[in-house]
Amino acid sequence: MRYSVARWDHIVHTARKHGLSAAARLLVDRARQSLGAAKYRFLYPEVEWGDDVTIRGRLVIRGWGRVVIGDRCCFAARSGETNFIGMLAPGATVRIGDDCYLNGITILAT
Repeated sequence: MRYSVARWDHIVHTARKHGLSAAARLLVDRARQSLGAAKYRFLYPEVEWGDDVTIRGRLVIRGWGRVVIGDRCCFAARSGETNFIGMLAPGATVRIGDDCYLNGITILAT
């Protein structure tokens, strides 16, 4: 994940306003998100990933089709459910647009 100037400014602002420990927690949280996204990019190389995709929790992708995930999407698991995308046919395509927040979803495509 590439860090923009605004992201660094947010960390510096947090340090000034709430202290170094709060900024360190924020930095660790961002690093975890970055590593989580990198893990899923490695697990699913056939998926077309957008920039700045965040994955908090589990994401399972199965099937023979095509998956396209837009920029700045967030897969969360606050509901306790796994995010699941399944393609039931070789010609199936799942396209998730930019700026989506998905929490415990199940998508099946044919």
